[in-house]
Amino acid sequence: MSIYDNAGVALIPSGTKASKLYSVLPANGDGDFTHSRGSTATRVNKDGFIESVAANVPRLDYPLIDGVVQDCPALLLEPSRTNTQPYSEQFDNSAWTKGNSSISANQTTSPDGSQTADKWTEASDTSSTHTLSDFANISSAGTYHFSCFCKKSERTRIALGSLSGGAAGAIFDLDNGTIVRASEGVTTASEIEDFGNGWFRCIVTIVASGAVTAGFTLVSSGTTTTYNGDGSSGLFIWGAQIEQGSYPTSYIPTSGSTVTRSADVCNGSGTSAEFNDSEG
Repeated sequence: MSIYDNAGVALIPSGTKASKLYSVLPANGDGDFTHSRGSTATRVNKDGFIESVAANVPRLDYPLIDGVVQDCPALLLEPSRTNTQPYSEQFDNSAWTKGNSSISANQTTSPDGSQTADKWTEASDTSSTHTLSDFANISSAGTYHFSCFCKKSERTRIALGSLSGGAAGAIFDLDNGTIVRASEGVTTASEIEDFGNGWFRCIVTIVASGAVTAGFTLVSSGTTTTYNGDGSSGLFIWGAQIEQGSYPTSYIPTSGSTVTRSADVCNGSGTSAEFNDSEG
């Protein structure tokens, strides 16, 4: 006996187009979903790369488990969100303040498969912090999620969070994919996601009572953020995002201004013949 023998509605991953998700059952189309989204959005494709999807096209997102893309996708439905970091990939732009450090653009393959990930390198100095920040990214009170895709090089640890008052934030280990320091000040580590090929998406929550400067700090070892830089050590970064909301969402690329991803709206699929007071 096949699962289809008793199914009222069945969807298949390949059955999609703009504004539509097609059902295998029922054959008359009563089980089809309608889908809308007023903007582009990103997903993880079957090859494990982040890619942009056109407006109104449903996002079949392939989950990554321990950095390995899975065979079966899931329909990704998210609320509207805005990435308030205007240069999410161009860390060499002057909007990013380099504290005792420098950026070399487009040094390695990023999580979207292109050669757009930057190398962030510490300066040669004595007993300094090595930071990267944008002073305009959190301007008012609220709960924010700050994330970035990070990959080890000579340095294997990075701190993300509020840099206000000399803080550095939560610390992540890019060698083992772990959280080293879970919180500092208004910053708390949310998670670290393995995107394969050495890339991890590091995510923190910042509960701000007012304007906050969010950014990154290089970590030499353990939780040490003040040290003598050698002028050549660093790591790779790509895809910074700051969004206000109760949980983090998929990556929203920006290039010179903030970008808002519209909400996914999915409706339909089935009539009372498929979903009723005894089935559903």
